Amino acid sequence: MEALGGPTAEGFEAPSATGFQINDIVIEANGDVTLSWASRSGRSYTIEAAPDLQTWVELTDGHPSQGDVTEFTEDAGDREGATVRYYRVTEE
Repeated sequence: MEALGGPTAEGFEAPSATGFQINDIVIEANGDVTLSWASRSGRSYTIEAAPDLQTWVELTDGHPSQGDVTEFTEDAGDREGATVRYYRVTEE
């Protein structure tokens, strides 16, 4: 049950049938990239990025939930000139 979200007064929260999804990606004028996703209070996330689908680099772990929607911003300077970038967010 803990892996499914833990117990609540109504039972336990099962994972969404559609799975986890990044809801929005915004590329700012300065090149920063902000990801947002539906989240659950009290959770934390690992965010990874890759120039291809094989070479993943951890950008952060323990990124705290911000409530119903959580955001993470990667600074433009951290992408080292990459023109293609894949992101992966995992609930811890």
